[in-house]
This record gives sequence, C-alpha cells and structure tokens, in this order.
Amino acid sequence: MIHIWAVEQHTPKSNGKTYPVTTIYHNWGCCWGLKFCPYGASGNGRLGVLAGVFGDGAIRVLDIRSEWIGNADKVVNIRIEHPAWEQTCQEIGLATCVAWKSHAEIVVGYSNGYCSFSQTHIQDMLLFSMSKTDRKIVILSSCKV
Repeated sequence: MIHIWAVEQHTPKSNGKTYPVTTIYHNWGCCWGLKFCPYGASGNGRLGVLAGVFGDGAIRVLDIRSEWIGNADKVVNIRIEHPAWEQTCQEIGLATCVAWKSHAEIVVGYSNGYCSFSQTHIQDMLLFSMSKTDRKIVILSSCKV
C-alpha cells in the first residue's frame, strides 16, 4: 500500500499539521522507491504523476487525481489495478530506485549498479499547467501489509 500525506501551511496558529489523505492499494509487492512529479503534470483534475519501483520487478507511473485526495477528516481509499504506464526490466536487474528527469521521462537504478532511462509515453495524458492549492502533498510513504 502507498500512503499520501498532506501538510498544512505553517502559520502563527498552525505548526504545519500533517495528516494522511489517501491510501492506494495495489498487488505489486513491496514498493522500493517513490517519486512524485507535480511540475508539468498537473491540471484538469490531475495533481501530478507518481513513479514507483515495485517488488514484482516493474516500474510504474500512477496518475494521481484530485478526487483521490481526502482531508483531515476523511482518508480516501483507492485500489489500482492498472497504472498509467508500466515497464518491466528484470533482464537488467532488480529495480531499486527511480527519479524524474522531466514530467515524461524517468531514470531507474538497479541493484547491480545499472541505470536505465525511459520515456513514459503518457505525454498526451499530461496538461502543462500548475494549479495552486492551500495544501501540498509533500510526504509519501509505502509499506507492505
């Protein structure tokens, strides 16, 4: 499962309270690394895209929708069967980390020291606008149940 947390803005009356807003359930095994990309990938109901490397050996990109985000009073639970983009490179090695080069390109690191570069081919899904909200997603965590 993947948890998305929100952090309130720090003000004289608030110390930037954190709270969970979304739980994403999947059947892909342990998540070894997550990277969120809001820039160039938000707008029209999309908050951004989330890349992850998973225990089943695949690299996946999830399209994070604004309706998936709860609030301090309610956590939204989502089950994902099909990601926006997926790639398996088990012939290279076990994927252990991922980073965004741009909103449509990722770099993946493997347990044997190799790196790979991929275009996610979700360009036509992405809109190039930034939306401002009163809260920002800044903390991502993953755990296996």
